Formats: sequence, structure tokens, C-alpha cells
Amino acid sequence: MPINRSTLRTMVQRRIGDTSSTTFYSTAFYNDIIDSRVRTWSGVIAQLAPNYYIEMTTVTGVDDADDSDYEFYSFPSNYRSFIKLERRFGTGRGALYQSLRVVNAEDADRYRTSSRTLLALPDSLTNYEQVVSVQDTQFRLTPSPVNNGYVYRLYYMRASVDAADDNSNLDIPDEWREVIVLDAAIYVLAQSGDLTSAQLVPLFDKEYAALRSEYRRKLVGIDGIPTLDQM
Repeated sequence: MPINRSTLRTMVQRRIGDTSSTTFYSTAFYNDIIDSRVRTWSGVIAQLAPNYYIEMTTVTGVDDADDSDYEFYSFPSNYRSFIKLERRFGTGRGALYQSLRVVNAEDADRYRTSSRTLLALPDSLTNYEQVVSVQDTQFRLTPSPVNNGYVYRLYYMRASVDAADDNSNLDIPDEWREVIVLDAAIYVLAQSGDLTSAQLVPLFDKEYAALRSEYRRKLVGIDGIPTLDQM
């Protein structure tokens, strides 16, 4: 089940024994730590459990092959990283989707040859190669579609959503809540200068040790992702 920030904050407080009616650390301090740990861990989650953050949206092509301004399309506001772009052929149940080749942004102009046919194919098929390049907050279709009927499917990794308030569910898979709780507990103590207690949290928590062992196993062979010991 989803967990809201208020419930997870209580779990963090219990981990470090800050459970009196007047807590030692402020609610705002706990919230800042929790929100920052969710954002940090979302990058790791996106690689270990990518389906959780994958989004798909439909994009309609713009017909103007002579104006490069129309080759650019903005990513959605929650965009984090590009996965792939597919062009649709046909409609309804008979629709097929073909992935476009991704090229470096600096090479995209090589493919602006929409008026030059490479093969004598029917009008219903593309007779030139269309490619996609990623440029910051936009992607570029080169060359641009020959008519406005071209439809594409954009797959991308979305960014995690910050909790709006204590009743908002945290944007993490259920099985990752304990990782966030334990990590936040360590960071609360470390940020407040209590480094000794921060070091003791993982040493005396069997649950944390089990989680650390499990995620170490999942991280094997994945470059660039820190283990729990390195976070």
C-alpha cells in the first residue's frame, strides 16, 4: 500500500527513538530529509525497478520540413530521461510501431533530407530514414514529417513527485519504504552532527542489514549506482 509522508516520518522517529510528545528534531527538518532521500533514491529505483517510473505519451508530428523550428518537440514537464520514440504505422488493431534510431544532437542535420527519396516505396510508407536526437528539454525529429498525420509514442523515465503535504503518498514502490526510512534516520542524525548514532543505526538493525544484502545483490553488474554503504 502507498505510504504518506506523515506515516513514514513517524517510522523514522521510531528508528532513532525520537518519540516523545515534543520531538527533538522539528517536523520541517524531518520532512526535508525524507523528501531529499526520496529524490536521491528515485534514481536508483529507476534503474532497479524501471517500470515504476516509465511513462508513455502520444505525440503528433508537425508538417514543415523546410523549417527546422518545427522539428523540435518539448518533453513533458515530469520528464527525467529518454527511453525511445516510436512511429505509428496504420490505425486501430492493425497499427504497428517502429522505433526511431537515436543519433547525437550534433549529427541530426545530416538527416534533413525529406525531399530526397531513397527508395520508390508507396506513400503509406516512409521512403527516408527519420531519426530522433535528444537536446536538453526537447527532442528533435529529423527530418520533420511530410504531413500532420504522423503519430509517435514517446517512452520516457519520469521524475519522482515531491510530497505536497503530510497526507501525500510518497512516490516510491512499496518495497522501498524501509530503505527510505533507514536511510532518512541515518541522515537525520548525521545532519544534526550525531555521527556516532548515525553509524550505529545500520550496525544494530537486522532489517537494514538484510535490505543492504538484498540490494547489494541486485546492484551487481550495474555501473554507477552506489551501494547503501556509499550513500
